Amino acid sequence: DDGSGTVAVLEAMQILSAEKKNKRSILGIFHTGEEKGLFGSKYVTEHAGFMKNVIADINMDMVGRESIDSLYCIGSDKLSTEFSKIIKDVNAETVNFVLDYKFDSPNDPEKLYYRSDHYNYAAKGIPVVFFYDDMKTDYHKFTDDIEKINFEKILKTTILSANLALRVSNLEHKLIVDKKVEESLNFGM
Repeated sequence: DDGSGTVAVLEAMQILSAEKKNKRSILGIFHTGEEKGLFGSKYVTEHAGFMKNVIADINMDMVGRESIDSLYCIGSDKLSTEFSKIIKDVNAETVNFVLDYKFDSPNDPEKLYYRSDHYNYAAKGIPVVFFYDDMKTDYHKFTDDIEKINFEKILKTTILSANLALRVSNLEHKLIVDKKVEESLNFGM
């Protein structure tokens, strides 16, 4: 499940710390309690003193399965047209995934935009993106084995995320938030 996202975050942070090309700080944060109600990200977004300086949130979960050439991109245009454009530009300049926006539909029955850690950042008006591969076959099953992981896809997702974080950290301004924050939906979590 989220082992691939954890590996991608660790690797992205390793790349960024080795290159040292960022003007602003970039944090790698691991949240706990996502599936119990987004508890970790809620705590951070409500209590961390650095939140007033956060420019964007890049969330990765389940990014090591399914097609090597495509990735779901969730929430990238919900708050900031600028952030959405930067994501598309960085993707085209680096790994060139086919970015699928299916889960951004207001009619998405799974409501994935509201169900992962990025949402607590978005609720605070911080532009977000959630990279996800929608692996269903072994989801939460003992059959979700390492042999089924596509490490090349994790690497591509890592490269995209690291370059995206670098691009945003080197902007001369905070991302322009040109859309309203949607009210939270209660899913009984």
